[in-house]
Amino acid sequence: MVRFHWHVETGLGAFAVGPQTVHDLDGTTQVFDIPTQIELAGQKDTFEGLITIRSDYLKAGQIQPVGIVLGHDTASETWKGKLLSQLAISLAKDGFVVMRNLSSSTAKDVRRYRLFEKALDALATSPYARSVYQWVLAGLGNGGRVAAVVASRCRGTIAGVVLLSYPLLEPLQPTKSSKAHKSDPSMQPTTSEAPLLKLQCPCLFVSAEGDQLCPTAALAETQQRMQTTSVQNVLIQGVDRSFAPLQQGGETADETVRQVCEAVLQFVRPLNTEALAAAPPAPPPSAEPMQIDDAGKEDGEQTTEQQPTFELESAVEQNLQDPCGPDQDAHNTVLPVYRCVCNQYQRQNVREEAEDEGPTSTGYLGVSFDADIQAYRATAYKGKRVLHLGYYKIPEDAAVAYDRAVIEEELQNH
Repeated sequence: MVRFHWHVETGLGAFAVGPQTVHDLDGTTQVFDIPTQIELAGQKDTFEGLITIRSDYLKAGQIQPVGIVLGHDTASETWKGKLLSQLAISLAKDGFVVMRNLSSSTAKDVRRYRLFEKALDALATSPYARSVYQWVLAGLGNGGRVAAVVASRCRGTIAGVVLLSYPLLEPLQPTKSSKAHKSDPSMQPTTSEAPLLKLQCPCLFVSAEGDQLCPTAALAETQQRMQTTSVQNVLIQGVDRSFAPLQQGGETADETVRQVCEAVLQFVRPLNTEALAAAPPAPPPSAEPMQIDDAGKEDGEQTTEQQPTFELESAVEQNLQDPCGPDQDAHNTVLPVYRCVCNQYQRQNVREEAEDEGPTSTGYLGVSFDADIQAYRATAYKGKRVLHLGYYKIPEDAAVAYDRAVIEEELQNH
């Protein structure tokens, strides 16, 4: 069997396997479902993904600059259920590349976070998404909670979050970092509002009238305390939290599917313009690291630590609107800044359960503020070795230096 394989991170990859499912929508537009196997660190077995994309994705301008990852509800069969399947097809018809991944019904949330992140990694590094700059993370039920947690970790790469039947009143599962709270029941989470309060990107909530886990009043109260200033709500009447009819139950009605798909499309379409505006430009001259002497003061001399240099093509200089086909080597593609979304280096800087990190937190992975010298330090990790990437006057420049270092290491070690 022929497999189309691409590199995701050091020692790990993903590959597309046939046969593809073809959806002939209107006689002129076709959408492919591409089965994918994704390798996971520390495991011999792969896990399943499914990429949905237009059949003419090789043509310039057919793929939107925003990609979408969909998470399913607790029941694993929902990943290919009617609602998520039709939503993926509708988004792909509009030019969005979509990834779904399969998690076991019995998997703990910590593992679901990891699989969702890796599915995002796999799509971000694939040739199918070469013209994608930012991402929308979406999910149904528990998959929405997973999407919210991952979105709060990725930050700058996330254009928006779509939450279908968010389980607001369902308690968060404890993680390793919260075991200390088990002895005190009062400190255990009683709802799933915590991930929502950390979101800074636009959010869409598509709720069901009969959803007992997400009452309208409770959701409205939580939204008032969210950091993001852009929140949209759509309420689907006459359905339960699985979007099945309240009275009859069973399968989701075609009209309900249409309403959900239209609500999501209206939310994500405007994000394309913002994603293009956020496309990584050529590195500005001002992004050169500050020179700090051993006393911690800025001067014109080199520091005692070696400063690595990186030469990275900008996304503008690359012809990213002309995606490479399956016959080209995706490993030789230079990834634009902010494309490595959840790689192994970033995960070392992200705890399983994020907490407020104090007044020195910058909001960027790999970036810390040194109060003594009033500068931002970029630091990456390779195994147990700390890589000092320099001091910068603004946190954005330090974040770019961090991303460059991560991308360069990935390219050197593939």
